[in-house]
Amino acid sequence: MKPSGSDMRPCPEAAPVGAAGEHTVSLSVPPLVPAATRVLLCCMLVASLGACGSRGGEPATPSNPESAPIDHDELEAFADHFLGQQTDELHIPGLVPVFVQHGELLLAKVYGSADIERGIPFSPDETVVRVGSASEIIVATAVMHLVERGELDLRTDVNQYLSAFRVEDTYREPATQAHLLTHIGGFDSPPYWTTTSPSELQPLDLLLAEQMPPRIMPAGQVLAYSSEGYDLAAHIVELVSGLPF
Repeated sequence: MKPSGSDMRPCPEAAPVGAAGEHTVSLSVPPLVPAATRVLLCCMLVASLGACGSRGGEPATPSNPESAPIDHDELEAFADHFLGQQTDELHIPGLVPVFVQHGELLLAKVYGSADIERGIPFSPDETVVRVGSASEIIVATAVMHLVERGELDLRTDVNQYLSAFRVEDTYREPATQAHLLTHIGGFDSPPYWTTTSPSELQPLDLLLAEQMPPRIMPAGQVLAYSSEGYDLAAHIVELVSGLPF
């Protein structure tokens, strides 16, 4: 589910990137985000923070990346307590969290039902769910990998990376990857469109060249959910890495 274009709030912390290259993160899940999405974001944040770290703007480099494995039983106990409580309190029909560390599956567990009326339980192997905005954490992770490698800068005008089209220079403040990742790029929010037909899918460069919404406010001032902003971030990852999204 995508909030409508009217779901906009002033953004008091316009710059998510600190001085002298220090990456600072201010996270707040808006109340308009659906309950299931809020729970999913919390789970993904816990999983992400468990694998990341930085000090002084430099990526953390543990002496032995395998030295701190996540205990399966403790993880399952956490999931049972947190997700069990949240699904009850927020009336979430069902979900299947998947935890991965070092490329290995740690836990995939069912909570609730895939179909309440027919009594069909969720299955990690068989239940199909839409990826939706959960893909944004993949995009953000890819962006930050390129940042850590020095191949991408969060504060550089996105137009410095684009070739097939350009973002309109409507305002003096350019749109950057930092703006795109935090939904403060200042883009308009067109009607939501989705498809399940592979024949209707377009490469990101063609899609954005045709449908990238205009900027209607200066970047960094207003929080307005933007799927297109994340599409643009993913396309820049494609261009910098040379790999398709």
